[in-house]
Amino acid sequence: MYSAAQTGYRFVTDKSPTKKDLRMALRKHDPIANKHVMFYEGKLVPQPKQWKNKARDRWNRLVGRALEPQIKTAKGQLLRKEGVL
Repeated sequence: MYSAAQTGYRFVTDKSPTKKDLRMALRKHDPIANKHVMFYEGKLVPQPKQWKNKARDRWNRLVGRALEPQIKTAKGQLLRKEGVL
């Protein structure tokens, strides 16, 4: 279900098989908008694989592991931005 406030927030819920032909709409709290908004049923889009990498990188930065690949990536981005590469 997707927020009508278009914040990108969504949640997953179950639906009764007897109501599969009807579109579900619920009024729930959207923490990004910090208010109650309508949520409408939509097609579940799979998460991109980059998201898993971002979560892993965030965890590694937090605990101080695997810094070499991150340093290499940041250095490459900086060089590309400066026009060296």
